[in-house]
Amino acid sequence: MARATVPCGPVTRVLAVCAVDRPGGAEVGLLRLLRRRPGWDVTLATPGDGPLRSVARAEGWATARLALGGLERCAGARALASWPRARRLAAAHDVVYLNGTVAARVLPALGGARAVLHVHDMVERVPRFWRRAALVLADSSAVAARLHGLEAEVVGCPVELDPPPGARPWPGGGPVVGFVGRLEPRKAPDVLVAAAPAIRAGAPSARVVLVGEDVYGVDPSYARAVAAAPLLSKTISPCLPRQPRPRVEHARALGLDRREQRNQGGVMAESRRHSPVSAACGEPR
Repeated sequence: MARATVPCGPVTRVLAVCAVDRPGGAEVGLLRLLRRRPGWDVTLATPGDGPLRSVARAEGWATARLALGGLERCAGARALASWPRARRLAAAHDVVYLNGTVAARVLPALGGARAVLHVHDMVERVPRFWRRAALVLADSSAVAARLHGLEAEVVGCPVELDPPPGARPWPGGGPVVGFVGRLEPRKAPDVLVAAAPAIRAGAPSARVVLVGEDVYGVDPSYARAVAAAPLLSKTISPCLPRQPRPRVEHARALGLDRREQRNQGGVMAESRRHSPVSAACGEPR
């Protein structure tokens, strides 16, 4: 069973391990957390160079390379080559923060290092080696309920509680129905695109907006087709953290990514604070 606490001193050396080079919801949440802990001496480990490392350097954090095998299922064996490096990095830090289940692939290599595993998505199985984590965090009670055999602490995903006012990123008035997420098949932005004619028929002044891009190049032709749909009012590429970006409070309804995704903690948390109504598109649960 996972223990409930991780001792922290006045200055704690934290190795934060990410599965990707570019910020998605889990990574944006991690950046917000790290910024709120100025007493932490942070090293951000990513598979390679990219926007996340650029943000880390701007914050004055150290960076390291740690390849984890990619996001695909059954790719964990490719992370074995990184185990010796993961062990060396862990030995130089007080706490290893594993940001997501892909980052957990290095858990068996950490030896006696204190590890925190933060699970963002609802999982179908719980590997036995996850029990090596000193602390397990979950983005929601639904996520925690799937972590059988682990005493997970439900902490949610850090959000911007009081962001500065932002300008409406599209002209004109009328209701806005928007999708926020990566433009790839499992996120299902095509569902909102398919619904656009009915939305326009019911509310001719409505604007249908996509906020996202195919950041990992999963299916470029799909992303181009979705972004170029004729009835869309606008497709917006999200910006890096701390740069101006579209704001969900300008949307009357918010379409969350759904297909093959069982957790939208970050966007849902943002929408609950800033949007009067939120809606989910894609395959129903």
